[in-house]
Amino acid sequence: MTDEEKAQKALLKAQRKAEFEAKFKKELESKKKTEINKSSKTKAELRAERRALQEAQRAVKSGSQQSLQTKPTDREKSKPIVNRSENSMPKEQTKVESLDKNEHKNKTAPILTKQESILSNKELPIRIFSHLPRRISELNKISIKSVPPIVIRIGYQINKDLIEDPTARCVAMLIAFEEVIQHYQPVKDIKRELQRIIFDDCKIFLNKCRPLSISMINAIMHLKMIFSRISSGIDDTEFRSKVCKSIRIFIDEEIMCSRDAISCEHAMKIFPINSQEQTQTILTLGSSTIMQQIFLNAIKQKVQFNVIVVDTSPRFDGRRMVEFLTKHGIATTYVLINAILCVMKNVNKVILEAHSVLCNGYVMSTVGSSQIALVAKAYNVPVIVCCETYKYSDQAYTDCFIQNELGANSMESFFDCSSNNAKIYNNNDNNIVTNLNFLDLFYDLIPREFISAVITEKGFLPCTSVPAILRFRETVR
Repeated sequence: MTDEEKAQKALLKAQRKAEFEAKFKKELESKKKTEINKSSKTKAELRAERRALQEAQRAVKSGSQQSLQTKPTDREKSKPIVNRSENSMPKEQTKVESLDKNEHKNKTAPILTKQESILSNKELPIRIFSHLPRRISELNKISIKSVPPIVIRIGYQINKDLIEDPTARCVAMLIAFEEVIQHYQPVKDIKRELQRIIFDDCKIFLNKCRPLSISMINAIMHLKMIFSRISSGIDDTEFRSKVCKSIRIFIDEEIMCSRDAISCEHAMKIFPINSQEQTQTILTLGSSTIMQQIFLNAIKQKVQFNVIVVDTSPRFDGRRMVEFLTKHGIATTYVLINAILCVMKNVNKVILEAHSVLCNGYVMSTVGSSQIALVAKAYNVPVIVCCETYKYSDQAYTDCFIQNELGANSMESFFDCSSNNAKIYNNNDNNIVTNLNFLDLFYDLIPREFISAVITEKGFLPCTSVPAILRFRETVR
């Protein structure tokens, strides 16, 4: 920039500064004058001014309303003039009609609000629990493209509850995968093709038949780790033998041997040494295979004990446990979950099977187990949980509404329980079906404060030891 341009810019800045200062001075002077005028006026004068303004505004409003009333609308102009003496109604009759209309409106208003609230209450559970998975009841809707026949058979058996126990489902899934690996003929790369079939097609198909349990998810993760450790350049027969061998080792060591260690060795420690003289009262929920093994081993060791089986709707799995215990000559008491307060005072220990133990120490078990643990805590009864370490999960939930499983035919299973309910369900009244909402959850979460110990194949562990066990399992693998 030249010296002349710099001088011009300096002049412009000086001019703008002078103009701004002059405006600022004028504004200050005007503000001072107004403040002086206000201070000179008394309070009475200021009130009078405000009243005058309010009256003027009211006059303008009233004038506008009168002009609107006096102007006839287009409809009134188009209406024909009728003799008022014939068609006009008396004032008293019009007042009565207006009162009747108002009363009718007041009566119908709460009815409408009730109907709206009923609809909202019916839709509310659907919206709240829409994220929870549910099995597909109509098997024709499940696509079986590129799914091996053995996996289809296992999936249909799981869907129809022919294979119901979580451990049995996990073992059946692994055996099906082993057979698929043994008989699969690859096109190019056996490793990539089997990964696509097993971890994509078969997993999606089984999840639609019934949502995968945590034990099944952990088994699939273990199988993925096995695939990742085997190089892709290996021979097909050697690849098959390695994968099938690792699957068989997982089934034998992680599942079968763990269950034997829990039922035969560690679970027997819950009974006292002089148990032949004392009679123990054990409370359990529903039916589970590991609890049946524990009771069988206790019978072999000639332990004197009684069992209280607690059952819940809509499946009533405890009936199978009662049948098993009575066949083996064990004194059994069968109660529903609403009667646990009456029987808990006679209980020595509560033993439950866990579907999983979460990372935060919460135990996922059959629905109703949290209520039993809460009552047992109130009566100072120890709650012992049986769970294999391969069922431990690195996930953390605080309630059973975050991750759970919904029943498929909850209404039918409920109404099939008794003849009276069956009569209600078979009735042709559609209001019974449309106005009923069934929340059938499979699992429940027990807080870690209610758990005394967890029996695993490694012994008695606290429920807060899940992170350490998971780290140990990763290092061993």
